[in-house]
Amino acid sequence: MLLFRGHPEVVVHRARLRLLGEGRWIASALCFAFGLSVLGAGCDSAKRTVATNRSASSRQALRVCVDRWNEGNMLRWRSMSVRISIRGLYARERSVLSEPNPARRRCTLSLAARPGQNTWICIIDDADGYECPLVTSDGMPPLRNKNGMTDGRGVLKLDVPLAGTHAAPPHAWQRGYPHVDGFILPWTRAAKLRQGLSFDRTGDARHYRGHCFRGSQQTVTKAALRCVSDVQFDPCFAPAGDWNHLGTVVACAYPGGTRFSRFVIVRRS
Repeated sequence: MLLFRGHPEVVVHRARLRLLGEGRWIASALCFAFGLSVLGAGCDSAKRTVATNRSASSRQALRVCVDRWNEGNMLRWRSMSVRISIRGLYARERSVLSEPNPARRRCTLSLAARPGQNTWICIIDDADGYECPLVTSDGMPPLRNKNGMTDGRGVLKLDVPLAGTHAAPPHAWQRGYPHVDGFILPWTRAAKLRQGLSFDRTGDARHYRGHCFRGSQQTVTKAALRCVSDVQFDPCFAPAGDWNHLGTVVACAYPGGTRFSRFVIVRRS
């Protein structure tokens, strides 16, 4: 970029060329500055190289999306048809979901039992865990352009392998903690938080006091609870099997999160 910044002819055309994208701007600027009639073949080659590099980068980015899913141990999503891509939410999805940045391009999975059925959706978060907020697919768009399947353990495999890509190494939370459906299981057998995990003390205290009951709409792990105050937390995890007592502290999780909401049982279920 700096090499061409002061060239008067390139400056004139910079705005138009930038619209073509960073890589094509460089290739086009070279061709314009030095003469298409002289270096036409070389310019075509440069553009093809840029396009190839961009394609390779896109394939690798999608490979990371797939690897992050598989590293999350996504048991809840067994034997599903999938469309995985890097995108923002579609208009129909925005009408159903409440997302603060719906246009943000992120690893996103649309899942259904078979193509043509309404989809569930899972979106990668900042910890590279997948959040799957829906408990029903009602109102969601049907699955189109399937490009993968999950197996009996929720492992995603693409219909067409991504040639020339390499595996993304797992994050520390994926290597260091037991987890199911992207949620870390926080307690040791001695009913202590695992080393490196902690409680997040932010928020209105009234939200974090109430009752809990067994079962989760977010994960299949049998240890999971749902806890309710004036809001619902799902999933939460108790330190021991005998948890339904006043004063018991449970840890409520977020995908990939190593900090947990501290919820206190003040009413038995």
